Amino acid sequence: MWWCATICTRHWSGEVNGKTGFFQRAGEFPSYKDHSFVLADEAQRYYKSGPPFLQRYLPFWIAVLVERLFVLIVPIVVLLLPLLKVAPSIYSWRVRSKIFRCYGDLKFLENDLRQNYDRSRHADYLARLDRIEEDAYARNIPLAFSDLLYTLREHINLVRKKLRYLESGRRNDDKT
Repeated sequence: MWWCATICTRHWSGEVNGKTGFFQRAGEFPSYKDHSFVLADEAQRYYKSGPPFLQRYLPFWIAVLVERLFVLIVPIVVLLLPLLKVAPSIYSWRVRSKIFRCYGDLKFLENDLRQNYDRSRHADYLARLDRIEEDAYARNIPLAFSDLLYTLREHINLVRKKLRYLESGRRNDDKT
């Protein structure tokens, strides 16, 4: 906070004490005449170039506020830039994962049909297939990814046809 007090003192002293008075000429204060103290780097910069850039064009309190916000916002932006580059791929992955969960259930059902088909459980197979289809319909999928949803529905219908084929094939085997 010492720099704030230094800048504040310099700014106000230049406006208030920079005028002609009994003990000084105009523009004489602030000056570095007493060399018994070491001059701070900030003060050397002030005597060499004048007030900081923002303080030349803005009131002191706004200039300090802008400088502080700049110091605060720059690191946040630096941290957020990589996240913003990764965000679209994360979004795509999240949407696709919603659909692929249904594919996992469908794959388990299809493997169950292929390996352990039991005619007495036909209604259970249909109920599972209907649940998968309802789950697919209930998913909130953006329009850009609707092709994946339609492909899933096609695959559900393929498994449904296979289930019908297995049921009709088993019935024909029972009749002969």
